[in-house]
Amino acid sequence: MTEVLSNGKRRVVLNLPRRREVGQALYAWFGITLRSVAVLDSILGKLWFSAECSASDVDRRLALFHKACRAARICTLAVAQATAETFLQINFFIDFSRGQSVPSCSFLPNGPPELRKAIEIPSTMTAQPMHGLALYDGVGMVQMHPIVWVGETAHEAVLGF
Repeated sequence: MTEVLSNGKRRVVLNLPRRREVGQALYAWFGITLRSVAVLDSILGKLWFSAECSASDVDRRLALFHKACRAARICTLAVAQATAETFLQINFFIDFSRGQSVPSCSFLPNGPPELRKAIEIPSTMTAQPMHGLALYDGVGMVQMHPIVWVGETAHEAVLGF
């Protein structure tokens, strides 16, 4: 992970290992474990941004911002309703072959300290692609595994790499 400093220079703040290939041209990216979807922020109807810049650069920055907004996509992910005895795990993959099935793979540990007690991870899982989220001019896509597990997390939210 790279941080862009105020002077424009970059520095590595977290040196993550290379993403593992879990299928042909399919790479594990990251996962998030949530006690409940209630810990996520809702997307507001309007977002307001402000930033300081020189008066001579306002038009250029505004044009870049508008271009990025037009290209943005919000994808709805259908997830089974979690109960008090369950939690949500969403695993993200980068798929350069566009549409292959994701093998049984999870960033979720099967026990403590992230979980209160050990769980059994199934041998097969169904992926849900994020339609319309193309990468690198359409040569790849993001795929997600939304999974509702029976068990209890030790934390509200946990990221796994």
